[in-house]
Amino acid sequence: MSKNNKLVQNMVIGAAAGALLSLLHKPTRQSLTSEGKVLWRRVQEYVHEPSLLTDDVKAVTERTRDLVQRLTTDVQYVNEKVHQLKETTPAVLETLKETKDVMFASTLEETREAKKGM
Repeated sequence: MSKNNKLVQNMVIGAAAGALLSLLHKPTRQSLTSEGKVLWRRVQEYVHEPSLLTDDVKAVTERTRDLVQRLTTDVQYVNEKVHQLKETTPAVLETLKETKDVMFASTLEETREAKKGM
């Protein structure tokens, strides 16, 4: 066997061993049993009423489409805000620099006048 086949084989064996070990835990077994029963009932419903499966798939597809649309809108909003920040940040930084320069200049001037008055 090649290395890839052994790797995959060993991964499958490890996963199976982990699944078997997890079944030693009683709550896990009970949960798996109850979920299996629910799944089996659902499969039987779909076999007897295939239109239910079609309706469920359409509903999930619609919810997924709505979610993707909302996510797209949110991403566009964030991108717009980032673009606005990129445009306004240099102007804000320039204003801050000018303010600092003016404040520093006036403070320096006041200090010089105070020293002259002494």
